[in-house]
Amino acid sequence: MLFTKLRASTLTNTGSSNNIFNSQTVLPISQIIIRKKNKPKKVESPHQPPPPPPTKHNMIWGAPFWNFFHILAEKIDEAQFANLRRDILSMIFNICSNLPCPDCTAHAVSYLKGINFNNILTKNHLKEMLFNFHNAVNVRKGIVLYSRNELNEKYSKGNFQNGLKTFLYFFQMRHNNIRLLNEDLHRRHIAKELELWFQKNISHFH
Repeated sequence: MLFTKLRASTLTNTGSSNNIFNSQTVLPISQIIIRKKNKPKKVESPHQPPPPPPTKHNMIWGAPFWNFFHILAEKIDEAQFANLRRDILSMIFNICSNLPCPDCTAHAVSYLKGINFNNILTKNHLKEMLFNFHNAVNVRKGIVLYSRNELNEKYSKGNFQNGLKTFLYFFQMRHNNIRLLNEDLHRRHIAKELELWFQKNISHFH
């Protein structure tokens, strides 16, 4: 079954102890402490120019993920939303629980646990949730916020199948890090489930 880790009860916000949206547990984040030898400190010139600002868009997978989420919400057939709603919400939570970045996963899961998914009943509700989610991430990263008009105009022109293929490519991307091998394998398993689900339901997206 699709997304077997998420039972139907997990999409409620009732305060139950097994409710993923109220659980305080987040995915463990590995921490590596590297001991460095003491080195003499460099004397910096008082006239030395400040370092350049950090690059804002340094995660190559970020844009394809948001693109997929927004196009998904934009292109779903509104008449079919009630039938697909639970799968779609489970899909979004499962993806955000397995991002190729432990810190990003922890932030995303924490945000989603604060949402009452029972209130997301229509296509517009889903679009609004993703709009607020995206801008919450932008605030944390210091990126310019989207307006609703910009969001609607950009993603209404998107191609759903292209967005899906690009997302799956980056979601399955391998990392040259032995610590992330298990996570890479798990994401490829999720990607296969997603492909099968969309093959079955692609007619409900335009």
